[in-house]
Amino acid sequence: MSSIDDYTKAIELDKNDANLYNYRGVAFYNTSNFDRAIADYDESIRLDAQDPFKYENRALAKTAKEDLKGALEDYGKAIQLNDQDPETYNLRGVLKHTMEDYDGAIADYTKALELDDVNPTYYDNRALSKTEKKIMLVPLKITLFLSNCTPVMEKLIISEGSLS
Repeated sequence: MSSIDDYTKAIELDKNDANLYNYRGVAFYNTSNFDRAIADYDESIRLDAQDPFKYENRALAKTAKEDLKGALEDYGKAIQLNDQDPETYNLRGVLKHTMEDYDGAIADYTKALELDDVNPTYYDNRALSKTEKKIMLVPLKITLFLSNCTPVMEKLIISEGSLS
């Protein structure tokens, strides 16, 4: 019997235990069965809507299914229920980074560091978002520069290889 089978049997014996659904959701998540994981997290949250970790787990599964907006909402709810967990801020920061919201990611990593300033991962993630933000600004600066050039200047710059 697998852990999923054991959790299923436990749920048959106690259909009102929110944690059993959450744990089976984790087991489904670990087998990449994200739809079943989300279904179990939904039921777990229905039974106990005050546990932030259930929302965090569902956010991870939604991220795996590329439902980034739904994941962002779940991280927000988890933080609303417990704003003192640095890892939730870190995970939401990772999601925001993925969505190219570098300012939002940096803010979340900074909050994670306010709560736990000895975790090197939070520093690493914040540095990466700061770097990506700077890289993303380069094409914008080029576009702004070119928009202020005359067509003749733009053609000259591009033909000389300065921007190619």
